[in-house]
Amino acid sequence: MSMTSPKRQAPKKRTLFNELKVFKDALSTLHPRVKKIDPSLVSSGKDIMLFPGLGVDGRFFKPMNRYLTQHGHRIHDWGLGVNDAGLNREFSQDDITINWHPDVSMRAKPLHKNELGVAYLCSRAVDNAKALADRLGHPIAVIGWSLGGFIAREVARALPEHIEQVITFGSPIVGGPKFTAVAWRFEMLNVDVDWIAEEVKKLDATPIKQSITSIYSKNDGIVHWSASIDELNPQVKHVEVKACHLGMGFSFEVWREVLKSLKSL
Repeated sequence: MSMTSPKRQAPKKRTLFNELKVFKDALSTLHPRVKKIDPSLVSSGKDIMLFPGLGVDGRFFKPMNRYLTQHGHRIHDWGLGVNDAGLNREFSQDDITINWHPDVSMRAKPLHKNELGVAYLCSRAVDNAKALADRLGHPIAVIGWSLGGFIAREVARALPEHIEQVITFGSPIVGGPKFTAVAWRFEMLNVDVDWIAEEVKKLDATPIKQSITSIYSKNDGIVHWSASIDELNPQVKHVEVKACHLGMGFSFEVWREVLKSLKSL
């Protein structure tokens, strides 16, 4: 679905205060409605692999998992523990198997290992998703929050026969870390965020063929909402919600949008 092209930018520092809304979003998980099954959102059930955001593992999704399983879906962890953007992992460039060939010809300094970390995680995630789909004998859906959503998209791009649907929320699908509040942290770890942003564009030379839902919020104080707008894949559906970035995993509104997307296909 096309949208007016937004201005790409990093979140303003004052928007970080929006993240205090996480407490409100977390409290929403205690509402009695969370325990009720909505017949309009029940489906035959899908197998779903979940991809956590930076700094957390699959436990982040526990409240949402309960709601999804209540409505007939089966949840699978991504199998890689805490999403550390690959910064603390031992690997070589040969371990990167996704279709990405970084151009270092115009760089002023040599490529740093930390600049390959996410590509390494994408490669491992592709292996794990393929193994799950092969074991189950049918395609799976992938859902990711924040950086996990970026990884989920690359898994879908690499596995068009194994992944049937992609759902992301609060994910920097454009620009890598450049349009996020943590860009400075990556720069401190020798990651050239401007170079990464240009390299991310190359990935889109191979379109994602599956159905995509990108959930975003203009209250997001970590990933600027403009970075969640996919202007290249015509089968994408954009959904705006009110949650802050940290609260998306706990947001009843987000959960319902996820269920609607899962049922739509």
